[in-house]
Amino acid sequence: MGPVTFFSTRVTANGAYNAGVSSGPIESDPRLPEGIRLFNDGAFLEAGDLFEELFFEAIVGELEFARVLLQVSAGCLHAEQRQFRPAVERLGEAVLAIDRVRDDRGYDLEALRSDVTRLIAILRDRRVVESGWPLIRRN
Repeated sequence: MGPVTFFSTRVTANGAYNAGVSSGPIESDPRLPEGIRLFNDGAFLEAGDLFEELFFEAIVGELEFARVLLQVSAGCLHAEQRQFRPAVERLGEAVLAIDRVRDDRGYDLEALRSDVTRLIAILRDRRVVESGWPLIRRN
């Protein structure tokens, strides 16, 4: 049996209604594990590109989960480029989004929250991050 598709009406992140064929939930999308692999390898820009696609295609119940991934990758990219203020802002948004997630889809968002909170403290002191980037882990 091939991939499951179904007809649905989706409200996407930008508020548009998307009626048509859906490939299923975000956790079944092959871009999710690829984006996480890229993120954990430190390829924040490339991971962010995939997470952005997922965010704009997310349905209502997936939005906060997708927002976490997008904001964390954007924040880490800013931190890597020594753009401290935007990094702290994006990472702060990620923490808020983590607190709103109702379905972690099998990922350890509490560990991610801890990693991001530690990174925010480093960046607020305007210290350059050499190692110890946040990781997205399975539960």
